[in-house]
Amino acid sequence: MTHSPTPAETYEDFMVPFRFRPWAETLVAYLDPPSGTRLLDVACGTGIVARTAATRLGNNGTVTGIDMNPAMIEVARSTAAREGLDIEWSVGMAGELPFPDASFDIVTIQQALQFFPDQPAALRECLRVLTPGGLLAVEVWSALEKQGIQRPYTEAIEHVTGSPSMHAAYGTTTAQELGALITGAGFADVSVEEVTIEVSYHDPDSYAERMVQGTSAGVPAMHGRSDEERAALAQAVAAEMADAIRASTVDGRLVTESTTFIATGRKPAS
Repeated sequence: MTHSPTPAETYEDFMVPFRFRPWAETLVAYLDPPSGTRLLDVACGTGIVARTAATRLGNNGTVTGIDMNPAMIEVARSTAAREGLDIEWSVGMAGELPFPDASFDIVTIQQALQFFPDQPAALRECLRVLTPGGLLAVEVWSALEKQGIQRPYTEAIEHVTGSPSMHAAYGTTTAQELGALITGAGFADVSVEEVTIEVSYHDPDSYAERMVQGTSAGVPAMHGRSDEERAALAQAVAAEMADAIRASTVDGRLVTESTTFIATGRKPAS
């Protein structure tokens, strides 16, 4: 019997290389963590920011990842072990971080803040665990219109399932609102920059199916469906997106833009 990949495995095998690894590399390069940095990645998923940071720091620093989903942490732990990376993993909530005050020099949150039920509380926890002068760095998707192929995918999901839930990740805040949120949690020297990069996927024909697998947890209309029903939905989404996928295919790869706010703020030194 073939093993059906779990949502966490699909996230790591498809969503990470297609979208989250490029943004993790962008974020870590943007931060350029100095030797000896203690970094915490909050809502780390399968740990791509933590792993990217650990690779960059080598043995000259420590990296910790925390996520509320034990399945994500399990994949993060096994993947990091295969890659020979020494990272501490923890299961826990962003609003109640199980770490002492002033434990970290950098805290990162990649594409998760927009889903936290109490964003100010989570940011205050990040502030608490940072050292004085420590840095918070957050990535949040900007408007759906700036996400390339993700826009027709989101619209296809809504048309096929009747659920607009895939829109939730995008355009939840403006640069000004995001800056005000971080400032309101107690951070200083807050800046927000909108950044666009190019991402690509090697198999355009399987894109819609893999996206349905990778995002179905966030689409209530997908819950409780059989594998056959999900496959039929994926085929319907692929049919809706055929023209958009064709238009975005270059030399056999799906090539598209992706745009994110990168926001930073520092814990006041005193």
